[in-house]
Amino acid sequence: MTISSSSYRLVIFGVIDLQLMHHYIKIFTVFLLLFGGGREAYAQQLTNDSLSGFLSIHFGDLKSADINGDGEQDLIVNGNHAENSYTFAYLNYGDHFEYDQTNLPAVLASSIALGDIDNDGDVDAFFSGLWEQASEYSGVFINDGTGHFTECSLDLERVQMGESAFFDANGDGYLDLFYFGKKGFNTLFTKLYINDGTGEFTDTPVAIEGFNRGSLSISDYDKDGDQDILISGEVESVFNVTKLFNNDGTGGFTEAAHQFVGICDGTVVFSDIDLDSDMDIILNGRKNGIGTYHSEFYINDGTGQFTDVGNRGLDSLGGNNLALGDVDLDGDDDIFLGGRNKSGQDTCAIYFNIDGFFVKDTNYYAPGLAHGASLFLLVDHNCSPDLAYSGLNLATDCQTHSYLLLNKNTESCPETEEPGIEAETTLLYHVFSNPFRNQIKVEVSDTVLLAQVYDARGRLVYEYAPDLSLIEIDLGSMQTGIYLLRFVTVSDLQSTTIRLLKLD
Repeated sequence: MTISSSSYRLVIFGVIDLQLMHHYIKIFTVFLLLFGGGREAYAQQLTNDSLSGFLSIHFGDLKSADINGDGEQDLIVNGNHAENSYTFAYLNYGDHFEYDQTNLPAVLASSIALGDIDNDGDVDAFFSGLWEQASEYSGVFINDGTGHFTECSLDLERVQMGESAFFDANGDGYLDLFYFGKKGFNTLFTKLYINDGTGEFTDTPVAIEGFNRGSLSISDYDKDGDQDILISGEVESVFNVTKLFNNDGTGGFTEAAHQFVGICDGTVVFSDIDLDSDMDIILNGRKNGIGTYHSEFYINDGTGQFTDVGNRGLDSLGGNNLALGDVDLDGDDDIFLGGRNKSGQDTCAIYFNIDGFFVKDTNYYAPGLAHGASLFLLVDHNCSPDLAYSGLNLATDCQTHSYLLLNKNTESCPETEEPGIEAETTLLYHVFSNPFRNQIKVEVSDTVLLAQVYDARGRLVYEYAPDLSLIEIDLGSMQTGIYLLRFVTVSDLQSTTIRLLKLD
């Protein structure tokens, strides 16, 4: 089949060439590769031109982090597959993935949160959801640094159909646990557990009502130095709401006066849409009423006040999964959005951010999936974010599917330097929680004179002089993507460079 150069080609286990013309031409070439479905295929490996053997799920979650400490982004996948619940970990070896046996809980209607809760430099995990035996589950798992997890003996409220996040709620430097969900027929919970720094959590009252079937995003949107909470979902009145809660700096939350469109079965997320260094809001999902979907953007004026600016070109989908990533490496967040439209069709698309507006190329086609999960991650060793998504296709075969789009943008990564090549003594450093979402910490075996952060385009975005052996930087207001941390120490006057990955 012959197609003009201004459109797209789709070949399963082949190549998709993507182009978009607006103010200028943007080129994004990807491989669209089928994960595969059967349980017998789990041991198969990723190569440069084919991928199979990954669990396809719906009503579940998909998260990425360096689980085993080898510097590669691994995957944790859980949810419903063929009427059963599963959880699998897949370790990234640079040129292929391998299924890794874990004792992580097999749950659906689930949520996964990842973070270093015991400050030992590896990524720990929280899971909530529904067991196969129709009982709710919530549990925290500690990573031994090699990707093997052990469940903590914590008495947590058990929920399903919720969302969760690790973040520093009370400003003490430790990751606390926040989540919401449903238990039983219609009992809704929102919980905050404060971390003492060793991975021990204390149930702490929080003045936020119970939610389910919702979405969660964390950011310091008002720039007062603490992390605030944005939530959408159903409340006990079975009414859809979207609410913003301000942090008082100690983990006490009060509802902000802003009014937002209420949604469930969708996504709310903070993102600096217009590149003015403050966090705006994207909202997409189902309003009250079957088949009534809505998309809305709210622009932050820099003081924490929002203006409703409409849908900015983004389609309205229900049962959606939305991921942010700088697909074309132009410094702003683009959007992948998949889900079900008002006509009952499962669809997905990539929307390029052009001056704060989102342009969809209608010639681009990939299989649409609903009630799933998606994320941008780095599968290979370039600086272009790749995309994984999974979900249910009711329109064709009523089966779950998973896909990976490998971004073959030809722009190279900024050069990095080997640390301490000519130093008389070896300079050691340890990075806590990389990839990260808001704060990044690096312990260095020498006093750091200067620390600088550069984005993937080589632009300096953060600089300070710590005069300490601990680098602590909050990049919560920055875009998702690749950053370089360069620092100079007292004894070793060479610059040392570390590559960081900021998640949404």
